[in-house]
Amino acid sequence: MHPFTFIHAADLHLDSPFKGIGDDAPRVAAALRKANYGVLNRLADLAEDTGAEFLLLAGDVFDWSDRSIKAQLALRDCLKRISDMGKETFMVYGNHDPLAGRASPIHWPDRVRVFGASAPETLLVVRDGYPLCSVTGMSFGTAKESRNLARMFPKADQDLFSIGLLHCSVGTNPAHETYAPCDRQDLIDSGMDYWALGHVHEKDILCTDPFIVYPGNSQGRSFREQGERGCFVVSVDARRSIHLEFVPLDDVRWFSRNVPIDDMETLEALENALMMAIEDMAKGSGGRGIVCRLDITGRGGLSVELRRPGAIETLLDRLRDAFADSDPLVHVRDLSVSCRQDTDRDTRRLAGDFLAEVLVTADAFREKGSEGYAHLREQALSPLFENRRINRLLSGIDHDDAIEDALVAAESLCMDLLEGDGS
Repeated sequence: MHPFTFIHAADLHLDSPFKGIGDDAPRVAAALRKANYGVLNRLADLAEDTGAEFLLLAGDVFDWSDRSIKAQLALRDCLKRISDMGKETFMVYGNHDPLAGRASPIHWPDRVRVFGASAPETLLVVRDGYPLCSVTGMSFGTAKESRNLARMFPKADQDLFSIGLLHCSVGTNPAHETYAPCDRQDLIDSGMDYWALGHVHEKDILCTDPFIVYPGNSQGRSFREQGERGCFVVSVDARRSIHLEFVPLDDVRWFSRNVPIDDMETLEALENALMMAIEDMAKGSGGRGIVCRLDITGRGGLSVELRRPGAIETLLDRLRDAFADSDPLVHVRDLSVSCRQDTDRDTRRLAGDFLAEVLVTADAFREKGSEGYAHLREQALSPLFENRRINRLLSGIDHDDAIEDALVAAESLCMDLLEGDGS
């Protein structure tokens, strides 16, 4: 067979709203929206630079079932560039952009192949009259696709390199809702040489015989999606051996960093450490913009100062002002405090005073595990939920780790006020 190369991308989520960044940071929101669309230009550039024969888009190309005109035209322009190079694009839709969603009457370029939702369809990639490979795909008809679509795929032709293109959940993944569920064996049994999957936003090679691959999404959208984002360039040689190269497509990256206060005596020293952490994250972005958050950790006397009213807000404003004119973008989204006084907690529990009682009570909740956290949330905190404004703030506290974070913060506050001077 002739060797060839293709690009496997997924989860572009065009028109993503980037929740949590809006009126308070319009410059940042604009940069993220621009980055989301910039992926399209980088995909077209990559198709040209690598000599790839075709592009695979494995679902959730759009973030909304009612696709915006802007997103559709931007994708059309990208795929026209690729089509004008003589290259095909094969595309399926997923749970965010099912075929049942509203689409404008836009004519896709001639070499764009969009798979339907009634049954898997197999198309050939032909060069100079010679079939390079086959691509079999199937889109979601509706967002709530619960069928095992992988089992509907026909057995692959073993005489031809075969690719399966699907948006689906393989096994269980608590980070993603389950759509078109299947397991690895379903995919292996199909006889495909390569499964080009979408839906999971972290790049992952589930299997190499055959290759079962998630490229992840192309642009990080929140702190849950840190690190490089992009696609795979897949090379197939004359012996059907496969080589994958991950290529970043993102323009803005998300970072988190802990900054310990241990051995720090002044706020100036802390501010300098925060600045250095931000600069280090910016250097690690490969020339891309960054959105970052910092958590002040460790033990030391600065803990009391940092919990004074307005202290963290002042530091955050200063950090944002310092990088306000950065190009590429540098934005400090959050600054939090998880540090404590330099106190021996285990010894302090034995003191027999009110602070000791607070620490002992907190540990009693921890010792009961999920049951203790549930009691703290449902009973001890129940009066807070009766206040409508506070209820909105606390609505996200529904997991053990969130309750533990709140418990640690409460302990720290009590230690600062009762162990320190409390002023």
